[in-house]
Amino acid sequence: MSAALSPPELAAVEYDPFAGAALSRVVPTTEPQREVWLACQLGREASLAYNESISLRLRGTLDIDALRGAVADLLARHEALRANELHVAAELAIDVPVIDLAGAAPGSRERNHAQALREAVETPFDLEQGPLVRALILKDGDADHQLIFSAHHIVCDGWSFGVLVRDLATFYTRRSSRAGGVDAAADAFSDYAEAQNARAATPEHAADEAFWINRFSGVVPVLDLPADHPR
Repeated sequence: MSAALSPPELAAVEYDPFAGAALSRVVPTTEPQREVWLACQLGREASLAYNESISLRLRGTLDIDALRGAVADLLARHEALRANELHVAAELAIDVPVIDLAGAAPGSRERNHAQALREAVETPFDLEQGPLVRALILKDGDADHQLIFSAHHIVCDGWSFGVLVRDLATFYTRRSSRAGGVDAAADAFSDYAEAQNARAATPEHAADEAFWINRFSGVVPVLDLPADHPR
């Protein structure tokens, strides 16, 4: 006598992609993004491995409002920074706090700097709710500041930071000089995602896939490289 199997109970997920900022576009994620997302589900430490962060030391008189505006311009120009699993927000505003360390003792100031840099990479991003970028300004004096800009690898990589820093410098110069003007949006990552997903249904993609499946149809070679820690 066999017992009937009852379906498993499904837990409700408290997530509404339309509850936040208005969306300008919703497109499928790319396969590499899905791989990153899956890896992040292994745990907090796994997700932190994909945190990307840069620290820019700024010497000279700094226009804080212009720098905050430049960060806002950066988010407006690059839609990938407004994306959350390729739910692209029409607009995204993030707080850019300023921590004043000018009056702190040298030892305390160094510890605060180290803590801020550590928290930039040790504070997880919420991949479901976003945002997937954040920024912080440390003030060591009237002519000495540090901008810490961080993003998750699912929307930004090391090469991209070079593009972002170049644009940030342009936007800051424009705002601090009150020059005005707005750049056109950068090439949309969502266009690339849609093109990749469309190609998956083409004969060319099927041929490429068949080639690699046939190439490794037997024993797949194992790449055994020395590592600092056991897997």
